[in-house]
Amino acid sequence: MSNYIYPNFPSKEEFPRNDFYFNRYLKTVGMLKNREFKEEEVFEKHHLVPKSLGGSNDPENILRIPARWHYHLHFCLWKCFSGKMGIAFSNMTYTRGFQEKLNAKQYELMQKDFHDYMSEINIGEKNPFYGKTHNEEVRKKISENIKQAYIDDPLLAKRLADKRRGRPLSEEHKAKLRGYQPWLGKHHSEETKEKISKKNKKYYENHHPPNYGEPRSEEVKEKLREANLGKKQSQETIDKRLKSRGGKFKVKVICIETGEIFESIQFLANTLDISYKVIYGLINEGKERDGKTYKRYEEED
Repeated sequence: MSNYIYPNFPSKEEFPRNDFYFNRYLKTVGMLKNREFKEEEVFEKHHLVPKSLGGSNDPENILRIPARWHYHLHFCLWKCFSGKMGIAFSNMTYTRGFQEKLNAKQYELMQKDFHDYMSEINIGEKNPFYGKTHNEEVRKKISENIKQAYIDDPLLAKRLADKRRGRPLSEEHKAKLRGYQPWLGKHHSEETKEKISKKNKKYYENHHPPNYGEPRSEEVKEKLREANLGKKQSQETIDKRLKSRGGKFKVKVICIETGEIFESIQFLANTLDISYKVIYGLINEGKERDGKTYKRYEEED
């Protein structure tokens, strides 16, 4: 890290410096570069080489770090270069009207409180931009900046995903997401369905999944069983499955004790909230279930 930063600083003749704090600064930056922080912390952008010392706004010269470490780095820069760096550190130490001097922890808490307050007063209709929209030129610039941000910071997508994970969506947000689905409520025509079916069949004749032809392990079977335990298929779904099989497996079942007739084994399984395989066992072996026995129903001609 020090090999990367050091050449970007002005010479010691141009800007005299304290080597002890300069090395401390470089080591701290190197540590922060390879360290992960919790997303709930307040982050700030720090110029590795300050702009007053010839630094730029290039992505490689900017480091995203928690507020307390930002405070610490500016302390090192002040002790190292004094002058303008002392002014920058002073602005952080005596900041936003505070009369008392702040340490790193107090600075972090103050920044967090400020961020929370600004978020609260600018939410929803309180935001001065509420109900307004950007023009196409501004949208294009925003889009380009966002794309560049993901390029400059490969971990940005992961941090945002971790931050949003588990956060419930508001009903308004859900409604907006539903509105972005152009196929919501629409269906393919029978002709299109037939084309898709033929295309898929032709593809899978020569392309098989990695586990094609291999039996499922007991562990996988158990996971599938647990995932589907308690789920019931609607009668509409059952009818579609039976139709796709040409009516195959549509065996009517009758309860011997009550005389109630069930349209299929799967329908009885859904009614009793058990697997259809259990129903086969009850029928074939004549076992009772909750004091009732079942058998195949043979309709009279």
